[in-house]
Amino acid sequence: MFFNIKERTLALIQSLAAILQNSIMTIPVNRKRFPIVMLVGLSLSFVLCFLFIDSLRHFNDKGYNNSIYLGAIVGVSLTIFSITFLSALDYIKTMFDKTAALTITDDGLNDNLSIFSVGNVSWAEVTDIKISSVLKTDFLIICVTNPQMFIDRKNIFKRKPLKSFLKKFGSPVVISQKRVDYNLKELKNILLRTRPK
Repeated sequence: MFFNIKERTLALIQSLAAILQNSIMTIPVNRKRFPIVMLVGLSLSFVLCFLFIDSLRHFNDKGYNNSIYLGAIVGVSLTIFSITFLSALDYIKTMFDKTAALTITDDGLNDNLSIFSVGNVSWAEVTDIKISSVLKTDFLIICVTNPQMFIDRKNIFKRKPLKSFLKKFGSPVVISQKRVDYNLKELKNILLRTRPK
C-alpha cells in the first residue's frame, strides 16, 4: 500500500512537471473498461429476434393481434440495435484508436476519449470545472459558454447522447471516471491550475 501511494504521488508530480515544462499533458483512455452496454444490447437483440421470428410464425392465427405486437418489437429492436451499434463503435475506438486521450494544453483541452467526445475546447469557452456523482460513478463536468455549439458540431447520431449530457449535467463536455485511466479529482485540480485566470 505504501508503494502504491508513493507511485501515485510520483505520477502526480511527474504530471505537474510535464505541465510546467511542456505545457501539455495527455490523460490516457481506460482500455480496461468492460463493454457492458454492448453485451447487454447484443443479448437483448437475440431475445427480440427470437420474439420477432416467433410472432411471424403466428401472424395469421385468429384472435392474435400481431400488428401491434410486431410494431412494438420492431421499434424496441431498432432502439436497442442503435444503442448496441454505437456502443460497439465506441468500444472499438477505445481499444484500437491510439489517439484516444484527453490532451491538456495552454490553449485548452482536446477531448478525444470516445465517439461522443466534443473535441477541442478552448479555455476561453470554459466557465466552470466540477465533479458530480451519479450511481456511484464520478463525472468530470466542464461547463462551457455555448453548449449548443459543441452539440451542433456532431452528426445527428452523436447529438442525442450530448443532449442528454447537457440535460443531466448542464454541459455536453462530460468525462466519466470509467472513461479515463486517471483520478478525476487530481485531473480537476490539474485543469484548474492550467486554466488561465
